[in-house]
Amino acid sequence: MGLSACLPQAGIWNWVDDYYPDHHQILDFFHASEKLHDFAREAFKKENEKQQWVEHQLELLKNNGVEIVMINVELIRCRGSAMLKQAALLTYYQNNTKRMQYGDYLQKGWLIGSGPMESAHRTVIQQRMKLSGQRWTIQGAQQVVNLRVAEKSGHWEQVKQLICNPN
Repeated sequence: MGLSACLPQAGIWNWVDDYYPDHHQILDFFHASEKLHDFAREAFKKENEKQQWVEHQLELLKNNGVEIVMINVELIRCRGSAMLKQAALLTYYQNNTKRMQYGDYLQKGWLIGSGPMESAHRTVIQQRMKLSGQRWTIQGAQQVVNLRVAEKSGHWEQVKQLICNPN
């Protein structure tokens, strides 16, 4: 069971805050975009109007404009299910505003999507840990993960040196 299965999303953010105080949390841009599209599908009847509005909001998000996007979302009069999507989107963006400074992240050359990290997780961890018949204690799993990370990141020779020359 992974950490994400043990903690709700807010719990993961808090856990990272506690254990990695100098970190930067970034909300996956695809997830932010997906929530915006979900709302727009309910709020707009005309496809071209919806598309133009969403594209403009995504550009604002990529330029640190999450607060402006929230104002733009609030300005749309909604009824029924669109009101629920609107409230959900606003809550989601309000809770994650500090993680949505995409313009700053892009300027620093940082990734704003979780795809590469998810791919690395599959390659480095799942590929080894999910083999048929495997059973792991937390300590044993952590040790194997540490070795996989060292090997995949090109540090295997250093591991061998530590094993062969422990002093």
